[in-house]
Amino acid sequence: MDDAALARVRDALDGHVPVGDLDDDGHELFYDFFPFVGPHPEMVKFFAQMRERGGGVGHDDQGRLVRGLPGGGVDVVRDAGGKPIGTAH
Repeated sequence: MDDAALARVRDALDGHVPVGDLDDDGHELFYDFFPFVGPHPEMVKFFAQMRERGGGVGHDDQGRLVRGLPGGGVDVVRDAGGKPIGTAH
Protein backbone atom coordinates (compact mmCIF):
# COMPACT_ATOMS: atom_id res chain seq x y z
CA MET A 1 0.00 0.00 0.00
CA ASP A 2 1.42 3.37 -0.98
CA ASP A 3 1.67 6.47 1.21
CA ALA A 4 -1.39 8.09 -0.36
CA ALA A 5 -3.52 5.02 0.38
CA LEU A 6 -2.29 4.96 3.99
CA ALA A 7 -3.13 8.66 4.29
CA ARG A 8 -6.70 7.93 3.10
CA VAL A 9 -7.03 5.21 5.77
CA ARG A 10 -5.75 7.65 8.44
CA ASP A 11 -8.27 10.23 7.22
CA ALA A 12 -11.07 7.66 7.46
CA LEU A 13 -9.97 6.67 10.97
CA ASP A 14 -10.07 10.36 11.93
CA GLY A 15 -13.58 10.69 10.44
CA HIS A 16 -12.55 13.07 7.66
CA VAL A 17 -13.51 10.81 4.73
CA PRO A 18 -16.20 8.11 4.45
CA VAL A 19 -14.98 4.55 4.94
CA GLY A 20 -16.88 3.70 1.76
CA ASP A 21 -14.35 5.75 -0.22
CA LEU A 22 -11.56 3.29 0.64
CA ASP A 23 -10.59 0.45 -1.68
CA ASP A 24 -10.64 -3.20 -0.49
CA ASP A 25 -7.13 -3.02 0.99
CA GLY A 26 -8.01 0.25 2.69
CA HIS A 27 -11.15 -1.28 4.20
CA GLU A 28 -9.16 -4.18 5.58
CA LEU A 29 -6.56 -1.89 7.13
CA PHE A 30 -9.24 0.44 8.50
CA TYR A 31 -10.97 -2.40 10.34
CA ASP A 32 -7.63 -3.75 11.57
CA PHE A 33 -6.93 -0.39 13.23
CA PHE A 34 -10.46 0.69 14.18
CA PRO A 35 -10.55 -1.13 17.56
CA PHE A 36 -7.44 0.79 18.62
CA VAL A 37 -8.76 4.17 17.52
CA GLY A 38 -12.31 3.76 18.80
CA PRO A 39 -15.43 5.29 17.35
CA HIS A 40 -15.56 8.89 16.19
CA PRO A 41 -16.98 11.24 18.87
CA GLU A 42 -19.92 12.16 16.62
CA MET A 43 -20.77 8.45 16.32
CA VAL A 44 -20.70 8.09 20.11
CA LYS A 45 -22.99 11.13 20.44
CA PHE A 46 -25.41 9.82 17.78
CA PHE A 47 -25.80 6.42 19.45
CA ALA A 48 -26.15 7.96 22.93
CA GLN A 49 -29.00 10.14 21.63
CA MET A 50 -30.60 7.14 19.91
CA ARG A 51 -30.44 5.13 23.15
CA GLU A 52 -31.99 8.01 25.08
CA ARG A 53 -34.87 8.34 22.57
CA GLY A 54 -35.41 4.59 22.41
CA GLY A 55 -36.01 2.53 19.31
CA GLY A 56 -32.53 1.12 18.74
CA VAL A 57 -32.49 -2.65 18.31
CA GLY A 58 -29.62 -5.06 18.88
CA HIS A 59 -28.28 -7.91 20.96
CA ASP A 60 -27.27 -7.43 24.58
CA ASP A 61 -24.34 -9.12 26.31
CA GLN A 62 -26.55 -12.15 27.05
CA GLY A 63 -27.38 -12.69 23.37
CA ARG A 64 -30.97 -11.49 23.71
CA LEU A 65 -32.59 -9.30 21.05
CA VAL A 66 -33.51 -6.06 22.78
CA ARG A 67 -35.20 -2.80 21.82
CA GLY A 68 -34.26 0.48 23.46
CA LEU A 69 -36.91 2.39 25.37
CA PRO A 70 -37.03 6.15 25.91
CA GLY A 71 -34.91 7.06 28.90
CA GLY A 72 -32.39 4.29 28.36
CA GLY A 73 -34.27 1.15 29.39
CA VAL A 74 -34.60 -1.94 27.24
CA ASP A 75 -37.40 -4.30 26.24
CA VAL A 76 -36.30 -7.88 25.62
CA VAL A 77 -37.86 -8.90 22.30
CA ARG A 78 -36.43 -12.43 22.02
CA ASP A 79 -34.39 -14.53 24.38
CA ALA A 80 -30.99 -15.92 23.39
CA GLY A 81 -32.70 -19.01 21.95
CA GLY A 82 -34.93 -16.91 19.67
CA LYS A 83 -38.13 -17.35 21.70
CA PRO A 84 -40.33 -14.21 21.73
CA ILE A 85 -40.78 -12.74 25.22
CA GLY A 86 -41.86 -9.49 26.84
CA THR A 87 -44.48 -7.20 25.37
CA ALA A 88 -42.86 -7.02 21.93
CA HIS A 89 -43.77 -9.93 19.63
